[in-house]
Amino acid sequence: AQTLAKLGLQTLGDMLYYFPRRYDDYSQLKPIHRLFYGDEVTVIGTVQTVTSRPVRGGASSIMVGKSPTITEAIINDGTGSLRLTWFNQPWIANRLQSGDSISVSGKIDQYLGRLVMNSPDWESVEVENLHTNRIVPIYPLTANIAQKWLRARMKDVISYWAPRLTDHLPASIRSAAELPDLNTALLQVHFPDNQESLRAARQRLAFDEIFFLQMGVLRQKRDWQAAAARVFDVPDDWLEARIHSLPFALTNAQGRAVADIRKDLASGKPMNRLLQGDVGSGKTVVAALAAAIVTEAGVPSTRTSPSTRTAQAAVMAPTGILAEQHFRNLGQLLAGEGRLPVEAVRLLLGDTPESEKEVIRAGLADGSIKVIIGTHTLIEEPVTFADLQLT
Repeated sequence: AQTLAKLGLQTLGDMLYYFPRRYDDYSQLKPIHRLFYGDEVTVIGTVQTVTSRPVRGGASSIMVGKSPTITEAIINDGTGSLRLTWFNQPWIANRLQSGDSISVSGKIDQYLGRLVMNSPDWESVEVENLHTNRIVPIYPLTANIAQKWLRARMKDVISYWAPRLTDHLPASIRSAAELPDLNTALLQVHFPDNQESLRAARQRLAFDEIFFLQMGVLRQKRDWQAAAARVFDVPDDWLEARIHSLPFALTNAQGRAVADIRKDLASGKPMNRLLQGDVGSGKTVVAALAAAIVTEAGVPSTRTSPSTRTAQAAVMAPTGILAEQHFRNLGQLLAGEGRLPVEAVRLLLGDTPESEKEVIRAGLADGSIKVIIGTHTLIEEPVTFADLQLT
């Protein structure tokens, strides 16, 4: 158990879903004499020679004061030989011994007219597998764990427990999607009978992953829609006045986006909306009108004064330059006579002077700052909001 824990395998479920990182297909081995330039293959062979030597005049020797090394091995499968090359991995020369059977995976290249494979992945091969004509799984390993030992443990667990699992997908869905049952998929993804069975198993497990992800999203959406949120309802004349005060007329698409957002904010349910558009299509003005609805709530002067309304909006940009641009544009649209005070719209960046940061943080905490624009600094401690309602 302690050995398996090194791989993060704590339970039987962990082992069932600990998939191979690749496979050695002994049923379709390609002999070395039939390899061609550009092939991406797995080749089985016996190590004939292994050498490691420094590379003279390498660029890295200037930088680190040490010559880079090149390790070369030649393997033979009875039909021909193939040269393998690794750069700056001298330890491989100590791991490989003449007479070892190994599998190597990589792309066939060419050097001085000879076929070579540069920096291939390699594994020791158990001799008993060479004549099985099966697809053999290769699992991710860690220190002091051998492939043969882990494969035997996985075989025991998969063979016994995979057939005993209850499939969570109804037969009707499996049939419609042409998917194998979960028991078969787990057996075949670990120890496939052939490439077609392996493909079907992978497709089933990929389907499960997407299926559960979609189920999680739908559940999150259901929980989200069941929650209650503050209502921000504005009179038609208030919104019309704000739109008419703009220096330009809204496009039809902008008008529809504002109407959708207005409906969301008045619904009493949390809003989770993506506003999408090309550069220059007018997303900022739509965001500004949404922020105005939240921070001013369209409350007439006979109602609560702006100073006592604490709802806040935050706009976060990926860069300081973009944040400054949003600050200028939003400031012009939101602050001024009959709207928010100029000091209620602020900019917070990483390079903002600390004294100014303290003032801004205090304004956010007591609610006097209604709209804040900034970078990731907005979500770093000790920034707190009195009543953040729109982001």
